[in-house]
Amino acid sequence: MQKRLLQLLIYVTLTVFFAYGKTYDLKEGQFVYGDLEFRVYKGEKDLYQLAREYDVTYDVLMAANPGLGSGEVKLGSVIVLPTKFMLPNVRQKGMVVNLAERRLYLFRPKEHKFDVYPVSIGRVGWETPLGKYKIIEKTKDPTWFVPKSLYDDQVAKGVDMPKMIKPGPDNPLGGYSMRLSHPTYLIHGTNDPNRIGRKVTAGCINMYPEDVEALFNHTAIDTPVNLVNQPLKLAYQGGKLYVESHKNDQAWDVGNFLSPENEVERAMKRQFVRWQKQGGDNEKSMYNLAAQHSGIPLVVKKSNRGRAHVKSSGSQNS
Repeated sequence: MQKRLLQLLIYVTLTVFFAYGKTYDLKEGQFVYGDLEFRVYKGEKDLYQLAREYDVTYDVLMAANPGLGSGEVKLGSVIVLPTKFMLPNVRQKGMVVNLAERRLYLFRPKEHKFDVYPVSIGRVGWETPLGKYKIIEKTKDPTWFVPKSLYDDQVAKGVDMPKMIKPGPDNPLGGYSMRLSHPTYLIHGTNDPNRIGRKVTAGCINMYPEDVEALFNHTAIDTPVNLVNQPLKLAYQGGKLYVESHKNDQAWDVGNFLSPENEVERAMKRQFVRWQKQGGDNEKSMYNLAAQHSGIPLVVKKSNRGRAHVKSSGSQNS
């Protein structure tokens, strides 16, 4: 009986401190979801724990609060929790992972719902591949067979690297894994939650243990997975044009959507044109907001004196 009570206490404690992803009602014509939350900064040094507690993306938390990571934020300052967001400008089907914002979206159209999770992605030189794939394998308590490229890289650095790790607390795949049709890449858990929400992996997509379990249970074999890189998102909603911008390491010109060449850019232009038809005439303000890279949705002022000319060049991967 005492053992059962202890297990229940542990479960309740984890439920209180760790959110298990966030689920929203998927509504026609709605692109902006959630509300910003705030808390007073009390000098927390473990910002990774703070991000996990609210199930927000670590990198976006840092972007929304300049100076937080460097300790420049004073005690008693208000921390912005990035719990308001915009959907990526792509088809709402299956999983969508926007690498630029370190978020995974699972759309469940039959239930008119979708789930949002923070994720980690591939670091420089080990980038997560863009493209459209599907889930081909699901495994609980997976064994990790170290990819040869990663094994060779670690051995070259002097690391005593095993070629495989059995299920357990030392396994970096955590308790659940889902293999993409690009078979060397997985969506999986982790034994190091401080990695989540960052650009730190060898190409796989990592999730908090509690999040990957929820995703695993809602995902079937053949679920489509769309991996995109969209640092700038646009949404016209309620008579307002919203901009959400994330700092991006890959070549991407925010003005590309004015001369769209792919799915993402065409969807962005549709939102922009709707705004223009309702009197929106302030491209300069839009680009100024985009340059902030705050990671949270911001409203563009509808008009200004004189229209800014925007020169578009370069290309965007989607």
